[in-house]
Amino acid sequence: MPREYKLYLEDILASISKIGQYIGVLSFEDFSTNSLLQDAVV
Repeated sequence: MPREYKLYLEDILASISKIGQYIGVLSFEDFSTNSLLQDAVV
């Protein structure tokens, strides 16, 4: 049975929230030099 589209959207919103926590205080330069965070976020 396929999932409802609303569940996919809730997953996406949860992921966006986690990304904000991971990179919230980093500058772009810090983010761009951290390949581990880049792989996790992108």
